[in-house]
Amino acid sequence: MIKGLYAIVFIAIFSGVASGQEKQTLENTMQEISKDLAALHREVEDTYKAQVGYFKQDYYMVHITSKQAPIRAGADGKAQILSNASLGNTFNVIDKAGEWYAVSFKNPINDLTSGWVKSSDVVPVQIKRATLFAEREVADVKPTGEKSVSDRIYEQLTKYVMSIRDKYQNNPYVRVTGFTVNVTVPPSVSVSFEFK
Repeated sequence: MIKGLYAIVFIAIFSGVASGQEKQTLENTMQEISKDLAALHREVEDTYKAQVGYFKQDYYMVHITSKQAPIRAGADGKAQILSNASLGNTFNVIDKAGEWYAVSFKNPINDLTSGWVKSSDVVPVQIKRATLFAEREVADVKPTGEKSVSDRIYEQLTKYVMSIRDKYQNNPYVRVTGFTVNVTVPPSVSVSFEFK
């Protein structure tokens, strides 16, 4: 009888200790999620500050130098032609990828507010910010490399969120079920967690 009582007391004490350890581990997990999301928030804010920095600097426009310059839906000679720009037309540059400039439209074309024009059809012109205050949609993009500014922001934020996803992949209490990265101004990130 006493051995049975000891066994029950031992099981009760062991169960209490195990429950306490689980609770502590779950609490630690929740604290880690909080820290990770705060760090992600700072990363998004830093990215936004970098974007805003583009607006404070000079920006670029392009002048069409061809009789008819195709404005395409993508930075590819095979992409759909949205419009043909005439000689002398001017567009605000919002991005650059390789030999293509992303330009903004004053009026949407096929529900798009921007398109791509090949650099051989234009001449870039730097506009001093002090001379003209650009609209918010116009990002200052100084031609750099093959990747666009948007691509670099997307890759940076996606990599950061994937590190959070990987961190909780084998966690016994929670896992990341999905995420989205939107490269807008300001950029935004959404992370979905599922508790097990």
